[in-house]
Amino acid sequence: MLLATRRLLIQSLSLIALAVASVPFAWADASIDFDIQPGKASKTLKEFARQAELSIVFDSRSVREVETNSVSGALSAKQALALLLEGTTLVFEQDEETNAFAVLRNQVAIDEPKAPAPRKQKPPPKKLPLKIRRNS
Repeated sequence: MLLATRRLLIQSLSLIALAVASVPFAWADASIDFDIQPGKASKTLKEFARQAELSIVFDSRSVREVETNSVSGALSAKQALALLLEGTTLVFEQDEETNAFAVLRNQVAIDEPKAPAPRKQKPPPKKLPLKIRRNS
């Protein structure tokens, strides 16, 4: 009897472990009702994480002064975050094991060379009076 109980316990724990392990993968594609207003990335990213019930990591210095878009409707977490960051200098990566998101500055946007400052044009040279000599 003890052996049967032990087997049942092991089977139950295995099923629970399998169910828990598959939750993040199912959750990544699940449709979530988002309602995020546009604003500073430092606030909207936290609101995204709260509504998606997912972890998000970002450097507050990297997102400083970045304004994000509004997001509303039933979307997957990836779709919502992509819309939130669209048109900004921010991009995201997702850890496939934990489904946690990392938001960082787009290196391309940082590394793009800035246009050189316009050159100041030199003023035209002053006209000097011409003296014409005639040989007589």
